[in-house]
Amino acid sequence: MSTKTHIPNQPVFSYNWSINQTTPTRFRTSAAFLLTLLFAGGDALAQQAPVISAVSNAASYSRGAVSPGEMVVLFGTLLGPSQLTHLQLDSNGKLSTTLGNTQVYFGGVAAPLIYVSATQLCAMVPYDVAGSVSTQVVVHYEGLVSQPYTVAVAPSAPGIFSANASGQGPAAASNANGSTNSATNPAAPGSYVTFYLTGEGQLAVPGSDGAIATAADAVGSAVTVTIGGVQAQVMYAGAAPGNTNGFAQVNAVIPSSLQSGGNLALTVQVGNAASQSGLTISVTGTAPPVTLAAPTNLQAVLATSTTANLTWVNNAPTATAIRVEVSAAGGAFQDVGAANALTSTTLGNLQPSTTYTLRVRAQSGQTYSAYSNDASITTPPQQQTRRTVLLLHGLRQSSTDIQPFAESLQTYLNPTLLTVNANFNYGNGYGGLPGGCTNNTTCPSTCTVENGARALAAFIQQLPAGHIEIVGYSLGGLIARDLILNNYSGTLSRNPVDALVTLGTPNLGYPYEPIDDTISCPTLNKEIDGNYRDTRGYVWTNYLSNLNQQWVAKALPTGTLPWLAVAGTACPDPYRLTGPTVFDLKPDTSSGCRNANTLNDNIVCEDSALFNTSSVGIQGLNGITLQLTSSRYSHTTGNWFDNLFVVSSFDQCNWTNPNTGDLGNPGADLLPSIASFLASH
Repeated sequence: MSTKTHIPNQPVFSYNWSINQTTPTRFRTSAAFLLTLLFAGGDALAQQAPVISAVSNAASYSRGAVSPGEMVVLFGTLLGPSQLTHLQLDSNGKLSTTLGNTQVYFGGVAAPLIYVSATQLCAMVPYDVAGSVSTQVVVHYEGLVSQPYTVAVAPSAPGIFSANASGQGPAAASNANGSTNSATNPAAPGSYVTFYLTGEGQLAVPGSDGAIATAADAVGSAVTVTIGGVQAQVMYAGAAPGNTNGFAQVNAVIPSSLQSGGNLALTVQVGNAASQSGLTISVTGTAPPVTLAAPTNLQAVLATSTTANLTWVNNAPTATAIRVEVSAAGGAFQDVGAANALTSTTLGNLQPSTTYTLRVRAQSGQTYSAYSNDASITTPPQQQTRRTVLLLHGLRQSSTDIQPFAESLQTYLNPTLLTVNANFNYGNGYGGLPGGCTNNTTCPSTCTVENGARALAAFIQQLPAGHIEIVGYSLGGLIARDLILNNYSGTLSRNPVDALVTLGTPNLGYPYEPIDDTISCPTLNKEIDGNYRDTRGYVWTNYLSNLNQQWVAKALPTGTLPWLAVAGTACPDPYRLTGPTVFDLKPDTSSGCRNANTLNDNIVCEDSALFNTSSVGIQGLNGITLQLTSSRYSHTTGNWFDNLFVVSSFDQCNWTNPNTGDLGNPGADLLPSIASFLASH
């Protein structure tokens, strides 16, 4: 059902239409002001702070810059109530900035809200962001505040609404008679169509946040529309009266010069920014034969001695894939499959001292384009580079405690290629940073994981330049990850990290109890607290939240990082502090690991040691490459005051015959696997 309303003396039409949702993360919207939504919301975990994972254009789902007044969708967790809450108008007739106890701020300015739920919400970017290079987005829900999420700001960032709410396919558009434009109801050349977008930026007459447009105010920047690659006459581009500011309509004439009909590409440029590709308008006439333009400007660059990055210009908007062909050492070209993306890909498993010739071509169904230009790369000879393996100690330890393990590990490694160095000691105060941190109950407040990472950077700077690998036990693994993420003093440019091994590392925290402060550094204990048994659900510290949110969100300075994570067992008390046993110092159920996990090493939960990010509601980049679980290691062998890396020869928690085990005799299942991982990277 659709209608059109002529606005006297204005070349503009207001059009009622709906976009029906087809997936749980899409919404249905009506241009007759506000959006009716079909949405599957998730149950919120009470009392945890909101987490923003993405900010997208509500029409295109592009995650680039935002523009003043743009309708955006925020994805994440705990963003609002579990039940979907729809928009409301305030006493001034504007969109309310509070829905379901949820507010969203852009640069400190409250944003008008379209809907809110636990896992996504829709908001209008305040016009106040105009002129900024970037802005910080923060969600408030029931008194809890998310970490700031930084997005770039541009004068415009247009996205066209599609008929199926996917951001692709037929545009949500009407013909001149008000009927819905579709393949079975195309528009004739010379007639006009109306479609809708957001991200147009400020209007010529500045808009007001959340206000309902009452006049046909034009977009403030130049607007260009192309249909089928031909520029179309723009009759009107601006506010859609009866709708909120930031939701725009465009009336454009189908070019009479089109050589064919069918579903033709539709694009809009507002100022210097273009809308997403993949949108179409249906036009009467015979569809042109499918032709694909060849990719151009193919370039290949070695990323490592065995991988290469390829980029090119994709000149075929309707291409569904780009095929990659490779010729090795002058041999015949072989199709090695579809590229990772339409404009780039990575080739792996390249052999040393080999020249490769590369080419690509576009594909759509059974139709292929001509080939691109050729590009060539030559891999270097295989080099046997000596690397240093840094072994990092944990809490209540120094470098002396880890030496026996270092000696055992070295016996499994080729000393001409890999040399173990266990001399780093956080207690030595490298780089002028505080000493006495890891095994001192009266440690200063400056004893933090961050400062441990800075101390490690200072220690590495004393080593010769060259590649390193890091094995971090417990706290040592967090210190390594902090350095890898932040690259203090540019240390990793001089000493790149080729691989990381973490042993019982509290990547997501450990179930802290106050009694821990009587045996190790309180500052460090509290900084790495993470508890699955809190009544609010999983709770962790600001430090761990920041570390892990950044870890999964951005590319590491070291590039792709091979990471082996090891979890152990402690079967007499598999869940720390789950009930009264001889191993519990505080027999209650106030903190600990999830009962679903059986590989908790008496200090660190399996979820934490194996970086199970799904257990805390985050996902993204830089995950575990390989996991290893071992019944031959635990943080303790029964007395958790030891708090050392202890390896026992008992198997599958058979405590009836515990043969002597220590750092020098870790059993057959652990060291060979660690050594093999290090040697292979």
